Amino acid sequence: MNSPGIFAAVAAAAGSSTDPALIAGDRSWSRDELLLTATELSEALARRYSGSAVVVESDDPVATALLTLAADRAGIPLLHRDPATAAGPSGPAVRDGAGPAGTERPARPGTQESPFLGLVRAAAADGLEPATELPPDAQVFFTSGSTGTPMAVVRSRAAVLADARRVADFLGYEPGAPVVCAAPVFHAYGFNYGLIAPLVAGAPVRLLPSRCLPSTYAAAVRALDARTLIALPAHYGLLAQGTGRQGATVQDLARLNAAVSAGAALPPVVQQRPGNALELPLYNCYGSSEAGAMTLSRVDRGQEPGDIGEPLPGVRVRLDGGELQVRTSSLALGRFGPGTRNRLLPVSDPDGWYRTGDLAQWSGVSPGRLTLLGRSAAVINVAGEKVSPGEVERVISQHPGVLDVSVCALADEVRGEVPVARVVLRPGAVAGELIEWCRAELAPHQMPRAFEPVDHIPRSATGKALRARPVRDSR
Repeated sequence: MNSPGIFAAVAAAAGSSTDPALIAGDRSWSRDELLLTATELSEALARRYSGSAVVVESDDPVATALLTLAADRAGIPLLHRDPATAAGPSGPAVRDGAGPAGTERPARPGTQESPFLGLVRAAAADGLEPATELPPDAQVFFTSGSTGTPMAVVRSRAAVLADARRVADFLGYEPGAPVVCAAPVFHAYGFNYGLIAPLVAGAPVRLLPSRCLPSTYAAAVRALDARTLIALPAHYGLLAQGTGRQGATVQDLARLNAAVSAGAALPPVVQQRPGNALELPLYNCYGSSEAGAMTLSRVDRGQEPGDIGEPLPGVRVRLDGGELQVRTSSLALGRFGPGTRNRLLPVSDPDGWYRTGDLAQWSGVSPGRLTLLGRSAAVINVAGEKVSPGEVERVISQHPGVLDVSVCALADEVRGEVPVARVVLRPGAVAGELIEWCRAELAPHQMPRAFEPVDHIPRSATGKALRARPVRDSR
């Protein structure tokens, strides 16, 4: 048996072990039930797959919870993959089938195999080998990169627990302070904030499908008398617009201590009024699959666009040539994927600093606060002048007629590249209004070549805009 890890941390959590710990669908699981079922499953996994990595591809958060606990206990690496994707490293895979949340607790060992094991099929059926050698305590997540094939990020159990405890301490997770999570748990954000952090802190958690309307998560918050809501930017955008509320109002969420957003920038409709349009205790998280949670900033009055607040306790930051770098106990061991030749590559330099790829500056509002300027790799080169798409997006998003925006590069024969903006407009607004708006705020080289009205901005599972690669102007 390996050294104590996630399974042991959940077993040692504060609070009653028989009260509801995890609720999904129409089923509630106590901590004792989770641990007993995970123990049975871990023994079965160890018999069948010792020395292999197991892939979980499931929308069922209970399957993810049990497999995480079981794989950690058995010392088997677990790869969390978006069930909507098929690409990526293979191995024994757990896929959606008979829903674990709706099944009875498995029979005791010796009488019947766990029904969760019925979802596991051998890697030999694929004829594919595991992607790389992984540590036995690895939890692996796939980045939601805006272009190209996502990379696999390998996190140790120590990094997972450091991340979970940092979040739980900051947000006040504890027994008697329930959490509602509407973020997908196959992504590091939902996994950390909405699954592992509540379990290790003893906070009951209600897990919802990520594609849910405000009325759904508002009802869950009311029913559980939740203190924290973990959701995606799109969820808050729908609430601010009144879309799909079906009776849900901000008052339904009034007892929340924190409504947390991560994965992408909050939609302009949420941030266009003083404070925030929802008047909730809204927190924006800045983090990554590689480094975990880095900042949690209250969205409030007087905030600069792109303000991400101060680093969380235990997170050190520095700026090198404008790029944000971090050192943290939740840093991943490494990553692998296309271009790594099947090797696990470290994410940090020899001194432990991780280059985030994000451009930032110290905020002018308060010492110690950071403001993001955009991605260094996404910088648009306009005749030698560097343009950050994020900076242009922030200006456009402040226009009252804009609901959503994404800026990308258009190849240009004279200037190399120029920025173009895709915009989702409010009814009655026209793209032409944005020209004078941008001229008043942007330098000439930052001005978009065109404003393209679209019905929606394509986004990843967590809400990150999928930027188009530079294209040639066809005119």
